[in-house]
Parts: sequence; C-alpha cells; structure tokens
Amino acid sequence: MQISQQSLTATVIETFDLASIDRGVRQTMDRGIDGSGLSREQVADRMGISVHQLNAWLAPNRQGSRFPCVLLSLFCEATGSDALKRLILGPQLRELLELGEHAAAILDERARRRVLKVPGNRIPADEKRNGRKGSCAQ
Repeated sequence: MQISQQSLTATVIETFDLASIDRGVRQTMDRGIDGSGLSREQVADRMGISVHQLNAWLAPNRQGSRFPCVLLSLFCEATGSDALKRLILGPQLRELLELGEHAAAILDERARRRVLKVPGNRIPADEKRNGRKGSCAQ
C-alpha cells in the first residue's frame, strides 16, 4: 500500500492539532482549578468523581486519559470558570461569542431583556430607579 505525501501530511497535522488541543484542555483545567481557590479534591468532589481520575485528566504524560466533554459543564460549575468551554468553542465561535458579549454590554438592560425575551422586574414604567416619576429629562 502506498501512502501519498498529501495524506501523510494531513495525518501529521491532525495529530499535531489533537496534541495541542489535548495540552490546551489540560492546561486550562489546571488553571481553572488554581483560579477557583479550591483544591483538586474539592473540585473532584463537586463533580462527583475521584481525585485520582481528575489527576489523570490533568497529567500531561497520560495521553490515554482524556477529559470527557460530557463533564464540561460540571467542571466549569465546580471551578466557577468558563475558560474550558471557551477553549472548546474554537477561535471562530469564541470570537462570535465575544462579539455578542460586547454588543450586550452596549445595550441597556431593557433592550437586552427585549432582545433575549427575559421577563422584566415588574417595576411600573412611571417609577424610575432614581425615585422620580416621569421623564429622565426633567
């Protein structure tokens, strides 16, 4: 069987990408735990797994032990960081998310609630937060 240079190159690139993604996942998880102020034991307990399993997922030399994405939300909840979710998104979707976050920051609360269809806080329109009734221009 003859392997073309093109398919060999593609295989090397895919392997490199997988290795860099794996390394990124391990490093991001490690930073997430460090930034949480919790121990590995506490994070593992919050996720409902053993600390030995968590350690295996974090160890750079344990290539056969990779973090399962089905536990992504549990890890992010346990550490209080969404960095791992953002890493998994990839650069294009992450950029789109950040664009949406910037747009949301620009919109005022009422506009954001209308766009996202979130129910308001039920404060009558004539009662302003500054305690005055009527227009803000008064």
